[in-house]
Amino acid sequence: SRGGQGQAAWNSHAMPPKGKAAKAKAEPPKIEVKEEKPFVKELVDSAKDAPPKPPPTATWVFGINGHVEHLASLPAGFHCSGIFRTDYAKLCAALGIVPHPSLQVPRGRKGAHSKHDEHDSVRRSSLKVIDLAAEAAESGDVEDSVLAVRSRLIDFASMLLMSLLLPAAQHIKILCFSGCMLDMEMLQLLRRGLETSCSVEALQLEWNQLALPLSAALEDLETSSSPDSIAAGSDAGEELSGVDVAERRRYRLQSQRCLRAFRSWLVDLFRDLPAAWTALQEPGGMETPLTAEGFYDALEARLGLHGSQVHEVFEVLDGPDYESGCAQISLEVLREAVDAIEELPDDTMARDPIGLAIAAFLEEPCILESISLRACSLGHLEVVPLAAALAKGPWHLRTLNLWENRLCDRAAASLACALEAYRGLEYLGLGHNRITDAGLIELSKVVETVVLEEAGLKEARDRIHHQEAQINAEAKKKAKAKGRSRAESDAPGRHFRTAPSIPDVIEECQAEADGEASTWLYRRPCELRRLDLSENPIRHAATVEALQPRGPQGADLVLRGSPAATLILAKRASETRERHTGGRSKAVLHGWVLVLT
Repeated sequence: SRGGQGQAAWNSHAMPPKGKAAKAKAEPPKIEVKEEKPFVKELVDSAKDAPPKPPPTATWVFGINGHVEHLASLPAGFHCSGIFRTDYAKLCAALGIVPHPSLQVPRGRKGAHSKHDEHDSVRRSSLKVIDLAAEAAESGDVEDSVLAVRSRLIDFASMLLMSLLLPAAQHIKILCFSGCMLDMEMLQLLRRGLETSCSVEALQLEWNQLALPLSAALEDLETSSSPDSIAAGSDAGEELSGVDVAERRRYRLQSQRCLRAFRSWLVDLFRDLPAAWTALQEPGGMETPLTAEGFYDALEARLGLHGSQVHEVFEVLDGPDYESGCAQISLEVLREAVDAIEELPDDTMARDPIGLAIAAFLEEPCILESISLRACSLGHLEVVPLAAALAKGPWHLRTLNLWENRLCDRAAASLACALEAYRGLEYLGLGHNRITDAGLIELSKVVETVVLEEAGLKEARDRIHHQEAQINAEAKKKAKAKGRSRAESDAPGRHFRTAPSIPDVIEECQAEADGEASTWLYRRPCELRRLDLSENPIRHAATVEALQPRGPQGADLVLRGSPAATLILAKRASETRERHTGGRSKAVLHGWVLVLT
């Protein structure tokens, strides 16, 4: 090549080296070897003999612990320290489970008393290893009393370990799961851990809509006398496996459940379905296909319905059981689907699987004192088993919060029947539901003061004598019994309430004028201190005013945000102006304390 020829010509004309340069070129260069320092050699040898580095810790993702099966008890030789997060980390390491990030020992601790200086407590070096559990134990701040998981999925393995470790937990008082999408199986595991000596007093399960489990579909397939095409195992000529058949059946049962709840909503608003369909078709256009947005707007404009339940109904009608994904639904399809849904008998409602799973938290030997089921899409169907469990519930249950669900007047009536038997509830939260004046009346009946006539006076006195005889018999029975109570033996450090032995009371009100007969008032003892019905469609001020003086003495009736509260506030403002101008207003000194703002 041209480059190679030029290099050869240059080499031929180059001057040869002379003297020392020629001698240096002839002799090979000498490499100076320095003696290795002892500590460097030790480092190299130790690096060669060191075991391989372990792989980096796996990051938790949903499904990473799918290999975990059921565990009936803790592994042999595992001892709980009573600190939940520490025990959880140890058990995960022992079983090869990737720990959930919300249940691990936190890197920092709010309120922990550190021995390090102020700068170090603000920004700790990532190279410094600090034992937070030991540091917290030395400072007295062992563990936070609130264990909260918000807006994060939880896997089966985490709930399984929680059910095994919660009975030994000594410091957790409040459990909160908000937007975690717990299923029925996870709820059962959680319920299993809230027994015996568990320190948890309150459970908050929020924004957690429950769906039917696969076991409900399997049971329905077994009891069905004439299975349909899906249950038989075919779908448009395609043979389905056993699991697919059960899953399709579960989906159909869930769809029917959604439409049945929507049907009850319509009946509550319009008293019957024909009146609802009349209001729906008055503007016309029942046959016109509507998109999801148009469907929502039509029901809101014609029936006054809004919220997530309307979207759920559209998804059901657009599913495989009806229009099969056309993304457009007519109001006529809605009417045909709802008319085909039948009401369930009372015995079937009492065995509802979702309701039974929730009701288990109210039954013995569960040790919860406060239960909050906010925004879990609970309706009358789920409340029936819950109310039955509440009627038989242990006396240590103090508060029940059912805010922002789909409770109607029938659900309120079921709860009222439970309160007739269980008088130990101090707070009942029913705000932001669908309870009207009729539901308020049902709830007030069980705690109201009754004015007795002459005929009813003798009957009430006989009932009180019978109650006093029962109280005396139970007192003698307890005096003879030996051993400690369940609260003392199983839950050290917890002080559970016991049902008070107090009979009903008859009070005599003297007549205001001479010659008039005295009035007898009949009161049943109860612990209710606050009934919250905020943001419910309670419309009539006259209903509230009639119930107010008959309520329990000093208990709060919260009607904030209801139409009736607005009317009563306007009336009070008018009475205040009249009083300032010489008018008179009679003050009410007994009964409910109305909370309107």
